[in-house]
Amino acid sequence: MPRLCSLISWLLLMPLYTLFTPEGATEAVKVSSIPMDWVGSKGVFVAMIIGFVSIKIYGWFVRKDITIKMPDGVPPTVARAFTALIPMSVTVIVVWLLRIGFVMTPWENVFSFIYSFLQIPLQNLGGTVFAQAGVYLFAHVLWFFGIHGTNITDSVYNPILLALSAENLEALQAGLPAPNIINAQFQSLFATIGGGGCTLSLLVAILVTCKSERLQKLARLCIAPGIFNINEPVIFGLPIVLNPVLFIPFILCPFVYIVLTYVVMAAGLVPICNGVLVPWSTPAILSGFLVSGWQGAVWQAILIVIGALIYLPFIKTLDKQYLAEQDNAPVIAAKSELDDIDLDSIDFDSL
Repeated sequence: MPRLCSLISWLLLMPLYTLFTPEGATEAVKVSSIPMDWVGSKGVFVAMIIGFVSIKIYGWFVRKDITIKMPDGVPPTVARAFTALIPMSVTVIVVWLLRIGFVMTPWENVFSFIYSFLQIPLQNLGGTVFAQAGVYLFAHVLWFFGIHGTNITDSVYNPILLALSAENLEALQAGLPAPNIINAQFQSLFATIGGGGCTLSLLVAILVTCKSERLQKLARLCIAPGIFNINEPVIFGLPIVLNPVLFIPFILCPFVYIVLTYVVMAAGLVPICNGVLVPWSTPAILSGFLVSGWQGAVWQAILIVIGALIYLPFIKTLDKQYLAEQDNAPVIAAKSELDDIDLDSIDFDSL
């Protein structure tokens, strides 16, 4: 029931229309529907907030025992439905009043308010290294808790980066130097090589230095998708999610990539990205060459090595732990076999 209450609350807050401009018309009209923008990553903050708030309200009434109690003879399913009646009704009424309150504001709904509240600071910061580092710090904290962080931040930050990339492309076509170091290519091709947390460097560090069978097998399985910047297998398979040993390098590595790349591009050692929208899945070295020439390719290789050095002491700690578990496995197995011996089956008379 609490989960159903949370879902109802989320749908109640959602503006149930989509703006559509008919062919030949100049003004958009509202079409009754569930807006897919808010169902996706743009609406995830509202989903998280309302899920937390609605469960808190519901739980408060249950803890205070403010519920309808049925006689003992009533079937449990029916009794549970009546028990949820007051908590769910109050929760829905509170959310409905919140919706009415936002209708009277310039934002018209909670979704627009949260979206604008997140987007405005990013727009003010614009294409600065501080904005890029701050956004990726936030995104990787979400990643650490199992939430696809860049899907959330890109919904509001990517339009800014794409505009900056377009300015670079126009400038280069006009024979002028590219004006924006921070842009969409900078983020997707230099800030996180191998995916969130720069995990290609992690896989390289594992393959070169680690000895535990568990890590070696995982790295061999993950290296191929990692080359194409697909790192969910290592994020959830190692795992990195909720793994305190790897939290620091997972956050630090993208930050170092961003700062160092900004410095070398500002110094003119590596050309600023040319604005060509190379797919995010393009392997490192090749993608660097396409957007920043041979200097970009060489710099990506250097970044992979730097990232491996950042991950090295942390992954070695994990490797020692797994080696200890690996060495103790036969002892544990032998002990388990001894524990399984049935003394009743032994014929002591024949001894």
